[in-house]
Amino acid sequence: MVLPAKIFEIKEEINFGLITQKQKDFHEEKNYEKTDGKTINLVTEILDLRLNENLISGIYSADFMQSRHYRRNLVKHPYY
Repeated sequence: MVLPAKIFEIKEEINFGLITQKQKDFHEEKNYEKTDGKTINLVTEILDLRLNENLISGIYSADFMQSRHYRRNLVKHPYY
């Protein structure tokens, strides 16, 4: 299985504890209104954030809507 990742290298002197603290409880919600009038809540958040010496790691999770054809109609479904 292929796992996508983003790696950032910061060349300046920084406080890893402060960065971890600012990102720890990141949680953002957006409402998406479907064509039938129903509203879906899409969530973006950072999970399992860890600090090990000079390394911060975690999981970036973002919900999104994706279009696909179903029985000759274009429908949108949330993906997590």
